[in-house]
Amino acid sequence: MRTMIHADAGGPGYAKATTFYVANLTNGTSKSVIKTLSVSTYYDGSTAEFIDERLTYSGVPTPLRRFSDVNWTNAKVFLADGTWHSLGSQSEHAINMVNASLHTLAFPFALSSSTTFTERWNDCA
Repeated sequence: MRTMIHADAGGPGYAKATTFYVANLTNGTSKSVIKTLSVSTYYDGSTAEFIDERLTYSGVPTPLRRFSDVNWTNAKVFLADGTWHSLGSQSEHAINMVNASLHTLAFPFALSSSTTFTERWNDCA
């Protein structure tokens, strides 16, 4: 089964609403839910994350499926003061995805521009 999951978190004009969208690309079914949250309860505006995740099944991380390079473009952060800034204008911390033995599974390259970087698959387990 091929699946697409998308979450669009509120920024300017979104009234603190997040849209969650899940689609089964194999059979064409989908579901979309809009949830309004008090953003200040969950987020203070001091950090931003660009995340690729691996699944967990029965509490155990699954092998990381091989993927092509992920090219993040137009990467910007929305600060607590209500303004957008390029990722490169903020302090950044690259974090590798590792397994329990600290073997690198995926890693980001350094920014190639102030709003662009690439993440690369390295290993599955």
